Amino acid sequence: MTDQSIQDVRARQYAVSMWRLSESLEGAEALFDQALSNALAAIVAHDYPDDLYRSDGKVKSAAGLLRVLEEHGIPGTDGTIMLPHEGPDQLWVTTPLDDEPVPNFTEVRVGALREAIDKTQAVRHARGKPSGPTLTEEHLAALAALDSHEALYVFSDEERDRDELRASREGAEEYARARAYVELLDADEWARRRAIDYNEIYGGWSPDGDRVEVQPCPACGVTALVAHVFDMYVDDVGVGTCMACSYRRTQDAADLEGLSELLWRQSESDP
Repeated sequence: MTDQSIQDVRARQYAVSMWRLSESLEGAEALFDQALSNALAAIVAHDYPDDLYRSDGKVKSAAGLLRVLEEHGIPGTDGTIMLPHEGPDQLWVTTPLDDEPVPNFTEVRVGALREAIDKTQAVRHARGKPSGPTLTEEHLAALAALDSHEALYVFSDEERDRDELRASREGAEEYARARAYVELLDADEWARRRAIDYNEIYGGWSPDGDRVEVQPCPACGVTALVAHVFDMYVDDVGVGTCMACSYRRTQDAADLEGLSELLWRQSESDP
């Protein structure tokens, strides 16, 4: 494998392990070690490749890689170190989207990570279970903080991809449920529902001054989906319930459609 391929594998292992750890920390000592070892190896290989291997040619352990980062990083507060993204004189930057300076470094929470290594190793190597929980949210947060490094920056992508798949699956299930409901209605009842002017009844503005739109329902086609909230991308795809067939579009489903609409609009505007 090429060096870049190995780096891609390390980043992928970190991302997948992080996603599973975010669901549960119970009994996840080996998974945590896997995520941490791959993350630290990717970072050291990217920034300090000469310090990646032991004298026998093997990649250093997580504890050894953590020591490398301690030696090279800039000391921070509470036992943390900072790995600059662009140089020690640009640790904080301001962009047009930020009111306040934002970190331009990767924070390595050495104390929390070292404690996690000690606790997980004790369990994995049958040296007895330490008092209290082996892994805590503090340990997971320290592991997640590494994702801001250029060698990684993958957990957020992995999490977003899984969220999109989940939203797509749940949307399809809700569509099927609503269609099955419509099939249970007799022709006269369905004709009555289709004839109602839902916009006249529900459209306009709420008592709180919020915009209310009645949109075509993707499940039954009737303009009867009453939306008080909209997607975060184009602010057009409504979150709400169809008053004709009971189809319910969630925020996640609306955001997924809104993102698709935004990408389509951008493609249409490109020369």
